[in-house]
Amino acid sequence: MDGLSRRSVLGLAAAGSTSALTGCLDVFESRPEGVVLGPPEEWELLQGAELPHPVYGEPMPDVEVPDAFSDETVSPADYEGSRHVLATFFFTRCQATCPTLVSNLVQVQSAAAEDGWSDDVMLLAVTIDPEHDTPEVLQGYADTMGVDLGEDNFRFLRPESPEHAEEVVEDGFGGLFEESRIEDHADGDHEEDHKPSHEQEDGHEKEDDGDGTHGGHGQGGGESGNHDGQEFMHTDLTLFANRDGVVERAYTPNPPTAPQVVDDVTQVVEHYRE
Repeated sequence: MDGLSRRSVLGLAAAGSTSALTGCLDVFESRPEGVVLGPPEEWELLQGAELPHPVYGEPMPDVEVPDAFSDETVSPADYEGSRHVLATFFFTRCQATCPTLVSNLVQVQSAAAEDGWSDDVMLLAVTIDPEHDTPEVLQGYADTMGVDLGEDNFRFLRPESPEHAEEVVEDGFGGLFEESRIEDHADGDHEEDHKPSHEQEDGHEKEDDGDGTHGGHGQGGGESGNHDGQEFMHTDLTLFANRDGVVERAYTPNPPTAPQVVDDVTQVVEHYRE
């Protein structure tokens, strides 16, 4: 199944989520092994669907990404047997939902500190814009977003290059994104030079079809100074896996609320502490 059809499945799943499990006790009885939380609302529609990312009850991908502030390479698999993992994808110049995605992780960090389970979780925020999101930029972003890097349970991960970012997000975790640059011309007009991160079918660019992809841009550009903005369209995806490496939630196509994420993580933490 190609990327667009997979994305359509996600949109269908979201549309039917409000009624998917009403009265479906058999769905709960057939939950996958190794999970703590009950099936997500869209589980009946997701079963058997070919999706690019892991879903409820599937293994968390073992993808290695450099830590932005050290020489260490980090993978969710590093924490199997010790910590539950919550991972999301963002870029600092995003003006759409990226702040919400990162803020959800911050809210989990805050709840963990307040309730005494900071050592039970690892929060991973992976930038898809490594050229711009340098360690210095990410440090400032952490300060702005209220991330407590001193807690040792929140890590910003930074792929080595744009090509590596594509490999990490699309081939590793199963997200989708593409890049476009907006060039600044002397006459004040702007021309978008789209540079997709992967092949487009029939030579056409993909458009946001309501499946949870979004874009954002900010000031900045290449060394020549002829770019005044850069935008990434990408899937809003957050993966939550328990410490056995089994996915409890794949939050997509729309970002979950912070209380929802905190509640899900708290339930799993408390289960493993019993």
